[in-house]
Amino acid sequence: MKFTKSVFFTGAILVCLLIACKQGGAGKTSTEHVLQDSSLLPALPEVPDSLAEPKERAAYITAHYWNSFTFGDTSIRYSNDLLEQKLADFLGIARLAPPAVAAGSIRSMLKKAGSDKNISKEFYTLYEKYLYDPNSPMRNEDLYIAVAEQMLKSDVLTADEKVRPLHQLKMARRNRTNTLAVNFKFRRADGIPQSMHAVKSEYLILLFYDPLCHSCQAVMAEMRGSDVLNKGLASGRIKLLAVYPDEDLRAWREHLPSMPDNWIKAYDGEQAIITRKLYDIRARPTLYLLDRNKKVILKDAPFALIADSLQHIS
Repeated sequence: MKFTKSVFFTGAILVCLLIACKQGGAGKTSTEHVLQDSSLLPALPEVPDSLAEPKERAAYITAHYWNSFTFGDTSIRYSNDLLEQKLADFLGIARLAPPAVAAGSIRSMLKKAGSDKNISKEFYTLYEKYLYDPNSPMRNEDLYIAVAEQMLKSDVLTADEKVRPLHQLKMARRNRTNTLAVNFKFRRADGIPQSMHAVKSEYLILLFYDPLCHSCQAVMAEMRGSDVLNKGLASGRIKLLAVYPDEDLRAWREHLPSMPDNWIKAYDGEQAIITRKLYDIRARPTLYLLDRNKKVILKDAPFALIADSLQHIS
């Protein structure tokens, strides 16, 4: 999936937001053809001058972003590229707004779009691409929950089409930030069985990986070279539980000598993490940061974000 073009447009919108510039609206135009020109998109809502702070402006624009967008008018059709640009710009601004405001705006616009089967499905697809795809720079499961909830209420989706968002919603709600992480059993490299909740430390990093995965090798190399992680491991404040959740134990054992001695190297002998879907592992590696009580601080986060968080809380 490609995100580059839409992210570029989002950057331009954010610059405009921060310097409080105004965008001209599009006048009436012919609707005999599919609209392709971005100048024909409805303008951003005009923010009151009393709202000077970027966060205030972002919240206002997010709440009113879709007010002038035409839903349900069959005489007007936007190209898929324009719809994607419009949505990417919205999400770029919405991430600066309070989460409740962003989620509320998503629910409201999807309700309005509900009368148009084609545009509803297009927006569902785009929201999944930007908010749920593990490779998206705008990925945000908390906001995608609002999307999935509306999809399940939709009249334009069949029962079969609702199976996917139902599963996504279930997994997005599992192990959310500030909730207790699901416990699981594992067996250490020395053969000793243990449970994740029994690992005692101020912070615990969960690393679900595949020893043959190139991305895993790259991230693990980054982790081995991290000062904040190595200092935390040396002091005992941080522990790192590297779990192989699959069944090729030969490959796992062959890779063990390349892993640091101060990492807890483990495998899931029952493959319960995968078969029981205890964790949503859609890509390898998948990392979590937990506190001493095993509450989730960061879910499925890049290591750079985990390292930055540890730097600020250490």
